[in-house]
Amino acid sequence: MYGGAGYLIAAAAGYLVLERSEKHKGMLQRIGRWVGVAIIVVSFVGLACAVQCGRGGWGMKRMGMCPLSGRTAPAP
Repeated sequence: MYGGAGYLIAAAAGYLVLERSEKHKGMLQRIGRWVGVAIIVVSFVGLACAVQCGRGGWGMKRMGMCPLSGRTAPAP
């Protein structure tokens, strides 16, 4: 579950970026908001994929593919 912890740390980093962007004004604030939200969304999608594929719910263990990436996983 080390990968899951990495996604949660990335989400926390995204929140930190989002929080820090509120202290700025103008274009820097807007860019900080977009970057922070993007980091949070990507990390939660990655966490959901890791949890679901790790349980075999989408068939990653059987077929060797994650449904979100479309790439094959390395052989065990």
